[in-house]
Amino acid sequence: MSVKYEPELDHVSFDWSSDAATIEADLFGRRVQILSKVGFYLEYGTPDEPGYIGDLASIHLIREIAGILARAAAIAVDGGFKASHRLIATLRAVEQDPSLVGSRRVEPEALGSFAQSYQRADEPPGTFWFDVTEPWTPVRPTAAQIRIAAKEAMRRLKGEARRGRRKKLMVEHLAFELRGIFLRFNPRIKRHSVQSADRNGRPKQVEAGPFIEFLEEVIAPLNDYLRSLPNHYGERGPLSAAYIARIAISSDLKEYRRRFRGSSASSSPPSTA
Repeated sequence: MSVKYEPELDHVSFDWSSDAATIEADLFGRRVQILSKVGFYLEYGTPDEPGYIGDLASIHLIREIAGILARAAAIAVDGGFKASHRLIATLRAVEQDPSLVGSRRVEPEALGSFAQSYQRADEPPGTFWFDVTEPWTPVRPTAAQIRIAAKEAMRRLKGEARRGRRKKLMVEHLAFELRGIFLRFNPRIKRHSVQSADRNGRPKQVEAGPFIEFLEEVIAPLNDYLRSLPNHYGERGPLSAAYIARIAISSDLKEYRRRFRGSSASSSPPSTA
């Protein structure tokens, strides 16, 4: 069954001050549980032990994790990885009402795709992208130019949609970064299956293990944030700790390292037991 996407015309970007602070505060509320599940206390001892020296290190670790989650949230909201059909719905609304371009509320990825197709005259598309995205430019796109650019952007995005789904970069980011955090305190990632039950009480197998328990605790604040987003934002969660763990263990993340860490070094999946 096809999905009907609504245009995103009331976009609010991720707020790196208030939104990130909320995620960090939530993490600090889970500080003891997170440090226990990652193995921090096995290395530094516990706060009730004489001579405990881990307090500052634990603060830095929680803040590092908060930064990882904040970046994941920003990717979901503003990062440019939404489904092509979702962007097409927004661009179709722009084509029908060109005045929306000046409202500064059009979803940023759709606006960026539009700017890549915009032309003042016969110059290469996207040359004067700032006519669309920057308020200071003295040249404003005409209604005719907006309609032409919106049509071209939709044509390009339809081609991308036919080539398959976009990668879930937010999940790749979390898998790569949180795997690295966990392996600072653990020699390997272990996982196993346990018997559980679904909502109807029927038995099912689920993945378990220290890494998944750590992920469940860590991603809870991010899931709370994603659930708070309006439906048209798309990535609303909840994210699955087991799914992130599978990517962290079984996927070859060397390409992620090259793109986002500037390194060509090997990044082989960690061993499991």
